[in-house]
Amino acid sequence: MKRLINCLILTIFAFTSVFLTGMTSYASLSVNGSFQVAGSLPTISEQRAALRAAYYVSLQEISDAQAIGRTLPRGQSRAFASAISGTSVTMRAAAAAISAATTQAEVDAAAKLVAIESVRSSTAKQAAIKLVRLQEIRLEHASVVSKALQDKLDGQISSPAYTYLEERAAALSTLLSAGVSTQLQTVGKAVASPSLTVEAPFAALKSGTGSITPAAGWVGFPGGCALPAAQDTFRPQPLSPGPSIITTSKMVQDTKARMLADPLQAKEHAYLLRSAIAEGIIVRDPATPWIWFPTRVMRLGYGWLAGQDILARDKLATDTRDILLAGPGTMGSLRSATVLTAAATAADWIGGVPAVNDSVLVKWIGAMSCMLADHDNWVDGPTNLSAIHDSAMFLAAVAFLKDRPTQSAALAKATLTAVQPALRSITTDGGSFEGPGYWNYQSTAVSSLYSTMANVYGTAPVSLPSLANVSKYAIDAATPTGQAIDFADSFQQRMSPLMPAWDSYTRRDSAVAGWVINEYQKARDVRLLWWWTSPTTPRQPVSARFSTTGLAVLQAPGKTAALKGGTNGSLHSHLDLGTFSYHSKGVDWIIDPGAGSYSLPGYFSSTQRWTYWKTSTASHSTISDSGKNQPLTATAALAVPSPTGAVVDLRAALPGTTKALRSAALTTAGVNLTDSIQTPQPRDLRWQIVTDATVTITGTQATLNKSGQTLTITFTGAPPTAQLTAAPAPETSSTGAKLTLLTLTLPQITTTTLTATFK
Repeated sequence: MKRLINCLILTIFAFTSVFLTGMTSYASLSVNGSFQVAGSLPTISEQRAALRAAYYVSLQEISDAQAIGRTLPRGQSRAFASAISGTSVTMRAAAAAISAATTQAEVDAAAKLVAIESVRSSTAKQAAIKLVRLQEIRLEHASVVSKALQDKLDGQISSPAYTYLEERAAALSTLLSAGVSTQLQTVGKAVASPSLTVEAPFAALKSGTGSITPAAGWVGFPGGCALPAAQDTFRPQPLSPGPSIITTSKMVQDTKARMLADPLQAKEHAYLLRSAIAEGIIVRDPATPWIWFPTRVMRLGYGWLAGQDILARDKLATDTRDILLAGPGTMGSLRSATVLTAAATAADWIGGVPAVNDSVLVKWIGAMSCMLADHDNWVDGPTNLSAIHDSAMFLAAVAFLKDRPTQSAALAKATLTAVQPALRSITTDGGSFEGPGYWNYQSTAVSSLYSTMANVYGTAPVSLPSLANVSKYAIDAATPTGQAIDFADSFQQRMSPLMPAWDSYTRRDSAVAGWVINEYQKARDVRLLWWWTSPTTPRQPVSARFSTTGLAVLQAPGKTAALKGGTNGSLHSHLDLGTFSYHSKGVDWIIDPGAGSYSLPGYFSSTQRWTYWKTSTASHSTISDSGKNQPLTATAALAVPSPTGAVVDLRAALPGTTKALRSAALTTAGVNLTDSIQTPQPRDLRWQIVTDATVTITGTQATLNKSGQTLTITFTGAPPTAQLTAAPAPETSSTGAKLTLLTLTLPQITTTTLTATFK
């Protein structure tokens, strides 16, 4: 190792000698790292200048590598940036050593550091360039396979010829994935960059001649990316004949028998069969299957499974075949995952659509397999995106890879591993920091994954966390009318009963089942009938704290109050710490404005997002520094010390305060909202609620009127200089309702205990 370092030092000085004047050429280095020269020894200053020049070359190579790394696929780009991030520390250490060197020994030591950084930076840049080339080959490989698939579908090549190419393409994909892994492993290390070994196999694929030996330990996906090989225990296989995605033949028959035994349920059964007939007649827009296909599958599926409606089955087969053969096109990975989930479900229910299996593998699974291979945060992050993508790929493995056991096992293992952060995120306290809209958005994916796993594994190779907390959140984080307590990028909606339905089925929780059946009356979904547990009196909402989600909810008969805590700056979050909401008399008095338009420039950027009204503090019902957003990094802890009381600590949301507690307390008449603020320096504060009610102000009292009901708000503890005003909000709610900002200005506050009484 010492000899290698000495050689590296010699290389650096040979390279940088052009920067030195009057320097004789170097002959050799001693074994202990000191310089041996043929002629006069350069001065310390000259040696430091040479080292500094070499250092700047390395610095430029790191900058070049970072720029190239940002052009890589999202998952690779993240991995590359993470691997190279440590070089800033080692580069600073080398620079400091150069600056501090005043003796020959210190120069020699600095030279060793610079030599290491030279190798590290050169390898990082070379790896980045090679990763770009691997991505180019990946795309060209996908194009070759896609053309061959189309030629097969058009009858231009035979099935055996296509199978031969497909097998070779799958082998090439293993070399590509292995190559990506190898290059990423060298980034940030002072080792030589390994050469690429895929050029010749890729040429062989294109020419149709020559062998392509797959990389060991990988399972290839033609047109996509290879995944690590998995044990056969990961291969999903139906435990009984008939459907296995979401439901089983036994579930269907048990449901049918139960419904026919009850006159009222028999009518519902007949209605669902008629709905299937009606759905089969409707002509849908083939350009937007993500909008209509999931619902269509449920309706037609019930007609076929529960009514043996041949026309419903044939329509499912035709739609599924046409959609899958067409491919996802430009619909994007999230929409394509939604469509793939529905298509896999339909194919499983009708016994398969063999003509589409090759198309699914190349056109649908291919691109998503690359997201898995790259560890893209859209498939392995703690968000709804991962739940939706991973569930779709797992269901695709069940429905379309039955005759491909190694690929089925590899895809299943990869998805079940990648989805864990998303499942932990939603099951830790049952809610989602992304808001109830995205809680609902992933409900189909999560419930489909759980219900299907139960039908294809005798013993699951990976355990999934319990959904018990999810049921608790669905019931407790809603108003008496069933509306979700909105926050983040959300809109007014009910909580989906899908995840609670599966939870009540697996835990045999009859009280949750009672809630689920009530929800069925509002939105008919056949899955709620299949995942059946005999219901009792519906579980009633209770006061609760959802600390991971960032929500504290107080429940009493006919009333719900909530405080928002948690973390600013998360995906889909708003700068809304301390936001208060209140429902009573059948009315939502305080409105969350909902999400802004996703088409706004920079809506999801780390900076511009917070300039828009709906994501800013100014649009929320909280107490704030007048005219200022809460800090992006602020967090707010929540507590629910009693069934009628909740408190949130807003010191981080109001920087510089020594005390900033907002508490809500339910009373017989309504609710009291109290803000206790202490701050060393006077500051202007603004207390605000956002409402779609009509507001009338009399002095320091406000009267709200909505839906024939009245709510009064009175203040105690307000300073004499406080002013209560009502003004139109700059934007409407998510439902288009006009909003009013009811604001109490609190000028030059140092200490205050302000209580707003709602009754």
